[in-house]
Amino acid sequence: MRNALFVTIAIVLGLVLGCSKGVIPTESLSRAETAVKSAQTKEARTYAPLDLRIAEDKLAEAKAAVGREDYDGARRLADEALVNAHLAEKKADSARAKLAAQEMRDAIEALRQAVRVP
Repeated sequence: MRNALFVTIAIVLGLVLGCSKGVIPTESLSRAETAVKSAQTKEARTYAPLDLRIAEDKLAEAKAAVGREDYDGARRLADEALVNAHLAEKKADSARAKLAAQEMRDAIEALRQAVRVP
């Protein structure tokens, strides 16, 4: 009797675990979505449009994978979206810094020209 109960529990547990599709990667999706929004607000569309587009596409693919119940694929795509969004944001930061530096150089040159006036 005890062995039969143990075997029954083992079979039921095996079926439940074997049929489970995993856990929805809500945390990965949330982090990726936050990173994409952050990149958008930091003008990545202007300064790093390709990287931002890749991040947005990967996030959309991740959401579609959740719809197909491909949770491992969704997690991987969300992680890729996160990395691409961070890359887009950093490229935008770098481009803005370069632009600000050039504006400073131009202002310094204008001051030099003003001082040289005879």
